[in-house]
Amino acid sequence: IFGILDADHRLPHLVWNEDTRVELRQAVREELAQAEGAQGWQWAGMEVPFPSLQSELKVGPYYINILRAFWADPAQAPYMVRDPETFLKALYDRCVVEDELRTKLTLVRCMSTLLRLYPQLAPFIPVPYLIWLARRPLGCLTSDPTQIALSEAVLGLFKGVLEAPESAGVEYLMWRFCDQRGPELLWFYLAHCRYLAPAPAAPAAPAPRASPAPIAVPAPAGEDVKITATPP
Repeated sequence: IFGILDADHRLPHLVWNEDTRVELRQAVREELAQAEGAQGWQWAGMEVPFPSLQSELKVGPYYINILRAFWADPAQAPYMVRDPETFLKALYDRCVVEDELRTKLTLVRCMSTLLRLYPQLAPFIPVPYLIWLARRPLGCLTSDPTQIALSEAVLGLFKGVLEAPESAGVEYLMWRFCDQRGPELLWFYLAHCRYLAPAPAAPAAPAPRASPAPIAVPAPAGEDVKITATPP
C-alpha cells in the first residue's frame, strides 16, 4: 500500500502525485490542529480540496482530458467507464451550465466517443440541446473557430450514432427529429447532408492521349528517300 501511495498515478479516475501528497498532509495537519481539545476527530466530514487539481476538467468520477487521452491511444484497450448512462447525463448537465466554449467542445467530443463505445446510449442523447448548439453558428453568423468546431463536433456525434452497427440509434434519432421537430430535421438534412450522404466518387482520370501514327510522305520523283512526319 505504501508503495502505491508513494508512486505517481495519472488515470481517468485518479490523479496522484507529489503535489497531491503534500496537499493531503497539509489538510490532515489542519484537521488535527482544529480537533485538539474537541471530543474526537470528525474525520468522516473531512474534505481535501486539492488545489493542484482545480485546473483539471472533472465530470463525475472522471478527469475528462485524461479519459479522452486514454480513448485516443491506439496502444491501449478502450477505457470502459463504470456507469455510462449516468456519465452521459453528467456530461450533458455540465455542458448545459458551462459558459466556456472550449470546455463545451471538449464535453461534446467526450459524449461523441462515449456513444461510439456504448451505442445503446442513443435513446439518452439530449437531441434538442445538441441541435441548438449546432445551429448557433448559423443563427449568429459567427466566425469564431471554436463555435464552428463545436457545431461540427455535434454533427460528428450524430454521424457516429447514424453509422453505429446497431439500428436503434438511427431509429431513435429519426423518431426524435420527427417528433414535433420537423424544422430541425429539415435543417439537419439540408445544412449538413454531407454527413448523411456518401462521399461523391472522385472523377475518373482522363485516358492518356495516344500518340498519332506517323504519316508517310511520298519522296520526290527521282529520289529513293522515304520521309515520315508526325502531325501536331
